[in-house]
Amino acid sequence: MDNYPVFSAGDYIFNPYDQLYAAFHSKTLMSYKADLDKWIRFACSSDKVWSGKPDVLVALFKDVCIITECCWAVHVQGPNYPENWDHTIAGYTRKRAKEPGADYKYKLPELMVAHPENYLKDFFNNHTVNDIFDVLFECLYTAFGHEEPYPYSFDEITNVAGECTCLLEAAYLIQKKKYPGRDGREK
Repeated sequence: MDNYPVFSAGDYIFNPYDQLYAAFHSKTLMSYKADLDKWIRFACSSDKVWSGKPDVLVALFKDVCIITECCWAVHVQGPNYPENWDHTIAGYTRKRAKEPGADYKYKLPELMVAHPENYLKDFFNNHTVNDIFDVLFECLYTAFGHEEPYPYSFDEITNVAGECTCLLEAAYLIQKKKYPGRDGREK
């Protein structure tokens, strides 16, 4: 039960593959990674406070938590996911976000780019979902001006952020592999 999803209380794991697709439909992988990096820099800097709109950072926190939770559900189910997960297709009227270019360099180890689900095993062997949510919440709180991300050190935060960056890449690759060629305008 240490890894039971608590952020969405199960709402977003009804079909985690489709939810991952939705996360990357209108926001690019590169944008998520850049925003996470910016957020962590604010959290690890005692003299800087988030100066943008608070809802932007809170939305990023929510998105990263939901992506983490969906990855956990994919990891736990493995190849035993329900068949009806394949049949859920959300309709989108806007164009899908830009894909990474062919020369894009993933931070994931090269072997895991071909099989991103293998990263999930490593990630969730080292972290519980609740631990990740707790670290990210402290980073959120600190980026808004709290003095320090107690009880985490900046080294711990930087390490978790690097692993979350790889988790974002794995999530992107998993949904891309699950729905090849899907442009999001199907009904």
